[in-house]
Amino acid sequence: MRLTGLDLDAAARARTEAVVFDVLDPAERQFALELPGDPRIDAIARALLDDPADDRGLREWAALLGTSERTITRAFRGATGLSFAQWRQALRVHEALALLSAGAGVRGVSERLGYSQPSTFIAAFRRVMNVTPGALDVRNPVSPVLSAGLPTT
Repeated sequence: MRLTGLDLDAAARARTEAVVFDVLDPAERQFALELPGDPRIDAIARALLDDPADDRGLREWAALLGTSERTITRAFRGATGLSFAQWRQALRVHEALALLSAGAGVRGVSERLGYSQPSTFIAAFRRVMNVTPGALDVRNPVSPVLSAGLPTT
């Protein structure tokens, strides 16, 4: 909370940040989204970055790229440590966090990300973040998101 104050001079801010960084523990799970960087699946990643609501499955991607579902599955796991479905879900959560922090409502985010109902989006978001999108205070850096598995450093 101290770091959110605007009355800290540079030296006080630096000392406070040093204390905070000394006491923070790393998150139990990684939340950073790694881009594959694998030419076999980069087209999928680019398409999903452009349109996170794209709901094409492995079969459709394999047919489009002229490869097998198994190759796509292995490539995603090898390049990112996540399955295709997990990677797509992480991408959608990243996009949701960006949209929510920009002031978008849950219904709008749900529609933008291609969920059929806001309740479906809320459930998916909660599975990843351990908190509902409505419980986040995206304007306050000290919010439930810090206890929801995001990196704390």
